[in-house]
Amino acid sequence: MKHIKVALAVITNENKTQVLLTQRYDPSHPTVHLNWQLPGGGLKPKESLANACVREAYEETGMNIRLIKQEPSVIHSYFEGTDFALHGFLAEAISGTINSELDRSEERRVG
Repeated sequence: MKHIKVALAVITNENKTQVLLTQRYDPSHPTVHLNWQLPGGGLKPKESLANACVREAYEETGMNIRLIKQEPSVIHSYFEGTDFALHGFLAEAISGTINSELDRSEERRVG
């Protein structure tokens, strides 16, 4: 079984009563296309989970975030023969404006 580590940003408002979700745009994978998810993704070579979380949150939302906790909560999700280790970091937005178009690169649109 393939194993993939994923860093996810659990971005909350100051009261911790709301969480920011993104809508996945991936027409080539109909089972996940347009589903709601936490911003995040895989690690680059030699990148830490925490750094991947901050980078992915910015790439997918346009928001700069600060991790509130350095230790993530971890759950495993098994999908299409792959074990995804989902590392969720509690975070808050510190600057930026939400831009939902950032995660829709032209190559993803072509599918």
